[in-house]
Amino acid sequence: MSTEVIIAGLYVFALAAFLGYQVISRVPPLLHTPLMSATNAISGISLVGSLVTAGAHYNTISTWLGFIAVTASISKASAIPRPLDEA
Repeated sequence: MSTEVIIAGLYVFALAAFLGYQVISRVPPLLHTPLMSATNAISGISLVGSLVTAGAHYNTISTWLGFIAVTASISKASAIPRPLDEA
């Protein structure tokens, strides 16, 4: 993998992380519950994908990245939602 590809991947990751943070931080409380419901569904889908990646045994790196993805997906999917503050 060339240096240009790694830098481009890191750039896309950083841009997506920043954009995601900006979008999520501006969600009004009224939309919080439906948005979290959709987010939990996406976490379940990513858990299935990460299990496939971890178990495919393509190479050592993909297995470790799959393991990390499984751990991250489980921590998000099993999180207990907090009730919204009623004001």
